[in-house]
Amino acid sequence: MASTYHPFYETLWDDDKLEGASFETKAFFAYLFTNPRVRPSGIYRVSDAQLAVDTTLPLARVRSYLTDLDARRLIVRDGAWLFVRGYFKRQPKHDNLVKNVANALQECASETVRTAFSEQYPFLRQPSSNRRRTVGQRLGDGYQSQSIALQSNTEQCNERLTNRSTTLPLEHQNLQEDPDDPGSAALELLVFLNRKADKQYKPSKVNLGLIADRLREGATVNQCRAVIARKVARWKGDPKMNEFLRPATLFAETNFAQYLGELPATAFAPAEGPP
Repeated sequence: MASTYHPFYETLWDDDKLEGASFETKAFFAYLFTNPRVRPSGIYRVSDAQLAVDTTLPLARVRSYLTDLDARRLIVRDGAWLFVRGYFKRQPKHDNLVKNVANALQECASETVRTAFSEQYPFLRQPSSNRRRTVGQRLGDGYQSQSIALQSNTEQCNERLTNRSTTLPLEHQNLQEDPDDPGSAALELLVFLNRKADKQYKPSKVNLGLIADRLREGATVNQCRAVIARKVARWKGDPKMNEFLRPATLFAETNFAQYLGELPATAFAPAEGPP
């Protein structure tokens, strides 16, 4: 959700980091700072073409401004991911805002952007020795926060996804503790997709939410596995279709209903053993 609060100061126009920049460059930076896509973290997705449409500037000029602002260390640009460096520090650090920032960091697919944010705001890094400290406690500046477990579950999931040879039994051991939980089943299916398709999709709110929605609608874990297995068999070797082996495609509501209808009746038989 975009932020509706964009504190901005007149010092922009004579900021040392913008010394020598044209008025249009400064105005373009102001747009990056205040447009409706901006989130509390200052991290959001927007393509060069979208920026050109929004600002009515030529695409070549948009790209030139982005390159200039990146070189001035005012933004970080990685593909469609954009990080406006000074945005978060100007936000009031109340509980909901800090929680939204934590969620944005988990959802961001750019390692470059996440690293830049951590370097800019090191107090939001989570010590590995105390994974369940709240974000507010880690700020260390007097702000009171509700207990927010920022990375404990996500870090565990990432470790399982990147160490496939040893984590699968652990994955099943943990999931079987609460087999009726759509969140746990969604994580199991994401791990299954990553293993079958040779992907590295993160256990983000978006990815897991899509899978969990299909489970809540009545799909079984075995049906979801069958859809994944069928599409992997058909698309994995196809350079054009391989990119669609992703939660956003496989578990979109309309797509999933179609893929489920394509399955033979034998696909709904109980699975035997681990994936």
